[in-house]
Amino acid sequence: MLLLAFEEDIVSLALVQVVSCITKHKKEVIKMGKTGCSKGRRKRAAVIIVEEGINRLSSLRLNGFRGGVIVLTKTVISDLMSQNKILSWGRGSHDSIDSRANIKDIVYRINTIVPLEEENWQALKSQLTKYISRVVLPILRNLQREHRLPVDDLRKLREAIIELRARDKMGAHRTIEFDGEKKQLQNHVMSYFERIREAQTRSTRLDAINKLKEVIIYWHDNCYIL
Repeated sequence: MLLLAFEEDIVSLALVQVVSCITKHKKEVIKMGKTGCSKGRRKRAAVIIVEEGINRLSSLRLNGFRGGVIVLTKTVISDLMSQNKILSWGRGSHDSIDSRANIKDIVYRINTIVPLEEENWQALKSQLTKYISRVVLPILRNLQREHRLPVDDLRKLREAIIELRARDKMGAHRTIEFDGEKKQLQNHVMSYFERIREAQTRSTRLDAINKLKEVIIYWHDNCYIL
């Protein structure tokens, strides 16, 4: 088995190092900005993360990772699943354990984790990409092409944003810093929507559209399941 950890996650990195020494499992660090592990190692692997790392699971899954997930937390896995739907896919593919637990218990959890079945993984990928990629981004691309602001597209964009917030309430309320401002994702989105609606020139409108697109792509890459 291959053990994975994110480069910025010092807790998981330390644990992976210890477990690797005990079990002789290979280990690999997922660099910042990267979205997966080495090709050919995406199934028989386990990624060890803290709760904050759940935000990056969608990118891992979309880029071919089918391995198991161990979350280092005191929260039981059933509660985590209810809070983060991406963890509910695949029986036995996700688990949680306190990082201060007995090392033998941690090793046992890692050794018994199983990869996602192909069918579950394909269905999950479809859900992760569907709404933003197939609905929201095409509307923004069309707005970028138009010299004038199409009222119908503006209406569709507003409806798409409302639907996006309804589909991913936890993601909508996540606070991020973007363009020098720190606020909830949904507030960033609505702020740029209003700028698009009120823009007096095409260049001003295009700037707002591009900023909104960046925020939406961030939401796509770091979202919970949509």
